[in-house]
Amino acid sequence: MWKEGPPVAARFGVSISRDGSRPVAQEDWYLLRDLQRIERVRPDAGLAEIWERDDRGEVSLKRVFGNDSRIVEYVPGELRARQMDVPWESLGSVVDPRFFATLKRTRTVNTRYGRASVLRGSIAGERIELWWLDALALPARVIKQQQNVRVTINLKTLHFTTPENWPRADMMEGRIFETIDVADLGDRHYDPFVHKVESLDAVLQGVASPRR
Repeated sequence: MWKEGPPVAARFGVSISRDGSRPVAQEDWYLLRDLQRIERVRPDAGLAEIWERDDRGEVSLKRVFGNDSRIVEYVPGELRARQMDVPWESLGSVVDPRFFATLKRTRTVNTRYGRASVLRGSIAGERIELWWLDALALPARVIKQQQNVRVTINLKTLHFTTPENWPRADMMEGRIFETIDVADLGDRHYDPFVHKVESLDAVLQGVASPRR
């Protein structure tokens, strides 16, 4: 089930609610997936990730921080050294690979985007329901519930070519940015921006670690 999908441009809606109440936070973000490049853009957060894969299969990362006017670059060796070398299929599918080893398929449903397998289960005390579009290698819906907090991710729009009016990382890059090699951040622990970068790194390390 966990495979490399075809090129797509997908818009997801993410909402967080507590105690079954109305959402306390909502955000749209965008996945632009091609064979050699994956963009994950969060316009509301002023953040984008650009993942690129070369002909040898080596993967690099560039993070664009629009609100901070900074770009942080990771070469393949730095990603490996920091245990952030997430599998390409995972980067392009939104879903943590641990889901497929833990969740149980319960049924199949028809969605506006095609047939989806519904998987359910728990990971580290978090209940998860995943509607997985097998043909596209994308989720139509993910529901994660832990105690009184519920996170819902819904696929809202899907295209096979990127609409011209969609946000792109290149749009944020058009400003004047400071470009930083991630290896140069080690001497800047005083900078609150570094803590922001490290918190994002920790998320990727958590996704990469199941393979080790």
